[in-house]
Amino acid sequence: AYTNFTFNASCQAKPSVLLSISKTSTGFILTGAQNLAANDTVRLLIVENSTGTSVTKDITLSASPAIGSFSFGQIEYASGSTSILVNSSGHYITVNAKDQYGQNYTITPSDVGLNKPVILASTDNLIIDATKITVTNGKLYLPSGAVGSKEGTVTLNAVGQSISSSIQINVTSPPVIKTLEIAGTDGNLYINQWVPLNATAKDQNGNIMQMDTLDGSKLMMISTNATTIPNSNIRFNSTTKRIEIKGSSEGTATIHISYNGVSQGSLDISVLATPVPTYITDVDIPQIYQKGSTVLFNSSVLSIADQYENDIALTASNSVVVTCVGPSGAKFTEGTVTGGGYTMTAPSTAGQYSLTLSLKNGSAVISTYDLVLLVVEDEKIVSYQIQSIPTMYGGATDTITDNGYWKPIIVIGKLASGQLVNLAYTGTMPIGIDQITCTNVDGANNFVIEDVSGVKTLKAQNVTGTMTTTVKLWKAGQELTSIDVTASGTAPTLTTLKSTSANISKAVSSGTFQIGTYIEAKDQYGNIMALSSLQGSITYMSSKTTVAFINSSGIVSPVGAGTCNITIYFAGYDKTLVIGLTITN
Repeated sequence: AYTNFTFNASCQAKPSVLLSISKTSTGFILTGAQNLAANDTVRLLIVENSTGTSVTKDITLSASPAIGSFSFGQIEYASGSTSILVNSSGHYITVNAKDQYGQNYTITPSDVGLNKPVILASTDNLIIDATKITVTNGKLYLPSGAVGSKEGTVTLNAVGQSISSSIQINVTSPPVIKTLEIAGTDGNLYINQWVPLNATAKDQNGNIMQMDTLDGSKLMMISTNATTIPNSNIRFNSTTKRIEIKGSSEGTATIHISYNGVSQGSLDISVLATPVPTYITDVDIPQIYQKGSTVLFNSSVLSIADQYENDIALTASNSVVVTCVGPSGAKFTEGTVTGGGYTMTAPSTAGQYSLTLSLKNGSAVISTYDLVLLVVEDEKIVSYQIQSIPTMYGGATDTITDNGYWKPIIVIGKLASGQLVNLAYTGTMPIGIDQITCTNVDGANNFVIEDVSGVKTLKAQNVTGTMTTTVKLWKAGQELTSIDVTASGTAPTLTTLKSTSANISKAVSSGTFQIGTYIEAKDQYGNIMALSSLQGSITYMSSKTTVAFINSSGIVSPVGAGTCNITIYFAGYDKTLVIGLTITN
């Protein structure tokens, strides 16, 4: 390989210009030519010193690359933008340029502008001022001031020697709400409750917009019945971002809604009276009683409907007064149900009794519900049955600690007709029964019957796999009836999830509440499991945070009137529960 060279470069026409040659791994580099002009000739001399071999070469210099052709490319909107808005900046326009040799060319600030190779002109400088367009990173750049305050379509022209190109640019105003498409109310409209309208906002170009920018002061409503819906009863809820209306009295009205002085449509609206408990639909208590037998009469045994035939609970102002008429003045215990209720005792006189349940609001009776109960003589009870006990958990290590898996033994009497009788008790034993026993009572894994809170109760302990006992009723040494009960040693696990309310209804003013109070979680034995005892994480979600927000602890915060779903996901069991929620003002 040759490594020892002597280099020389010169321009005979311009001997004062100093030129030099250097060698690289791939060739030779001539420096100093920037001081020459196009068509100057440079003579190159290269001598290999070890052999004396030399090479002479004359080269003619060409002009430096300059813009030869130019055309507009595409608009690149400023970050976060999808269009060019009036008075905006930060947008780019790409260009396609080549030099005089047909090679791709990157434009520079010296290429574009007045008295430069490419001159830009705008058909309307109030829309885009072409004289303020600059060049950045080989693109045309629209800085602050280039886009004016006038909206419209402008043509941007580029002219120069052998250059002619144009591009149309549309400049628009920021989107503002121009129209509202109103489809009706989101749910029933009750007296003195703000209810949201189902409304869709659109901008001046017909595009759907969020309601965040709606100006509530520009909303106006004209009602054909100002008594039912006053003209002023329209508002924009800045928290929920929804338009709401409120009725003041029961009735109907046609409302005409305008925004920013432009009519947006009309709605026929009915304002309904506030739902209130109106009548009792059912009472879930036994129909036939042994003398002296008792039953807990509370709100849980009552089914109540409002005036619209929807289920509703008793309110603080409501009560149910129970009165009774029977033979010879005998009566079932009378009382008042407001929540906890009372213990109703059957009289000691056999016969037919008429109960009247008066649903009241304060002192006023709203409606009544009648039912007939029967009290029978002891000798009318011809047989007994033990209420079925489903498979129970028997894996506990003792029968002292109540983990919620002990089972009460409920005995029911039967008439010759097969009708069931609510029995009276002496202590923990039904009248007419001497003993209640069970089998498999010996050993470490066994069953036992003990008195718990005044009730005969079946317990099991140390069961592995499954184990069965037979529970028997005895009288005067004779077995009356029996049932088999199975205990399992399988540890309790979440099996059933449900809401204790089909739809929760709360007012915004009621404040936060714990959704967990409406969740019923049960294991395979039918026992309620505390949410804190469940494995894995619990995730809470709201389908409409404008109606209600729920945090990671299950605390629900009402936000605004409307309906939504609260979804609860139990990761440890891959189970999901959805609860409906209605928020009113």
